[in-house]
Amino acid sequence: MLETDIRDELYKEYKPVFLEEGGDYYYQSVVGYSYSRVKFYPYVKAYTESAEYLYDRMSKNSNLNEILFIPMCYLYRNAIELAMKEILFEECSYSFQEAIGLLNAKKHSILALWNSIKSDIIKHAQAPEEDTTLVSVEKYINQLHNIDGQADKFRYPTDKFMNLHFRSSKKLDIENVYNFFDELANFLSRVCMMMSAQNELLAEMDAEYRANMETFREY
Repeated sequence: MLETDIRDELYKEYKPVFLEEGGDYYYQSVVGYSYSRVKFYPYVKAYTESAEYLYDRMSKNSNLNEILFIPMCYLYRNAIELAMKEILFEECSYSFQEAIGLLNAKKHSILALWNSIKSDIIKHAQAPEEDTTLVSVEKYINQLHNIDGQADKFRYPTDKFMNLHFRSSKKLDIENVYNFFDELANFLSRVCMMMSAQNELLAEMDAEYRANMETFREY
């Protein structure tokens, strides 16, 4: 049997593996840490930074504008949705079952997710009455929801009825779109950090109170 025939026979026995473990150290991606199994943050960070990278490429090479603009919008839109779900699931006052129910019910709706986390954000922020930050943010949320309420405008060329999303050519300001997404993403990131810090402090205070009560009972 010729060497080529032997090689062909060996290839027939080869079973391709999609998610293969191991590999060279510098070509590995470690996922699924047990202590952060329910964490949204790595995904929020990944989608956000990927969108920023595409914007950076376009800002340096305008020939890429038509190729990378839609993917940038998709990545940012997905990051913002996940950031809201992170706040809802990990930082709001809902129980685990309530949060799961809301995530299933709201699905990809930016506006519905915002309405689910807004009251908790207000409670944590305790902003003065003259602060208009949330008013501005809500305008951003409504605009994004009206443009892409089904989370498919930047993901597919058509809706589920095969109607084109962009039926005619439009000249869009890439920098303005980037700034819109970037400001909204930064707001949600800072809100999540604020709520997380406060929740950790409350948890520590609660643990200390319970420990003191136990000590008191012993006496």
